[in-house]
Amino acid sequence: MMDRERYQAAFAQVKAPADAAQRALDALPVRQAARRRRLQKTLALAVTAVLLMGTAAAELDNGGVSNLLAPVFGGAQTELIDAIGYPIGASCSADGYTVTADAVAGDRYNMYIAYTITRDDGQPLPEGVYFEELENSAYRGSGGGYRGPRSGEDGEVRYVEQWSSEGPVIGRNAEVTMEGLSVYDKETDTHTLLAQGPWTLKFTLRYKDTTRNVPVAEKSVTDRDGNTYEIQKVQLSALSVRVDMRAPAVEGGSYPDGFSVALLLKDGSTVSPYEHSGGAHGGKEDTVRESYCIGRFETPVLLEEVQAVLICGTAFPIN
Repeated sequence: MMDRERYQAAFAQVKAPADAAQRALDALPVRQAARRRRLQKTLALAVTAVLLMGTAAAELDNGGVSNLLAPVFGGAQTELIDAIGYPIGASCSADGYTVTADAVAGDRYNMYIAYTITRDDGQPLPEGVYFEELENSAYRGSGGGYRGPRSGEDGEVRYVEQWSSEGPVIGRNAEVTMEGLSVYDKETDTHTLLAQGPWTLKFTLRYKDTTRNVPVAEKSVTDRDGNTYEIQKVQLSALSVRVDMRAPAVEGGSYPDGFSVALLLKDGSTVSPYEHSGGAHGGKEDTVRESYCIGRFETPVLLEEVQAVLICGTAFPIN
């Protein structure tokens, strides 16, 4: 475990370039993940493709937690991320490699953790590295995944873990274990184990939650396909929007594909989540189920700029 003050001081001068958010988010695919997941060869191929697409170089500047979370959000809304994110600085070394949990950000139902992987001898890691296994004890999710790994110019590899939870995640104690650091060689189509590990990190999911309740009068909405939803609760944060509702039961899903949620900003523009997850409770014979949808935004949203939440085109004003 690194001393937090030393850790913050060491990284206080690192800042991602202004376009890092778009480059990182465009390049890094989100993978669905179970609580314990073995990454298959297809993921290794995808990882290699991501690495070949390039990286965001670091620049020296004054900064804060937003710099540590640059692999997640890049240079978007740095003041906001400084306010809601939190440095971790938990490290573990094994077999000549060190994994560090840099920082965490999130809200009531979502969490993002940025990690860095380095070689203890200072040499760069090869492209195409990945973990065969990653487990987070705090996972209670409806959807989760990983971005990267992504190589940096300094030979480090950066890795982002993210997931949404049915219940609140803030304040949970997390024990993260990674095993089987391997590298995929695209030219020879081979996988080589670099180090078995394990690397185990323990920390608390501590950050500022910006979630607020959006007023909901008893209201039903209808989607483009004619499905009707009874909206029960709407919660909005800088990072996501969650809708609790009674929704038509669908086979193999939480709610019909026609359901939609977006934000109406005060300037008249709209913001749609780039990714959704959700869940439902009920029996197989039920035609209507207690359901929820969580939509995550590509970049953080300033809540003071939001006028309303749009659910299937119906406006739910913030105030």
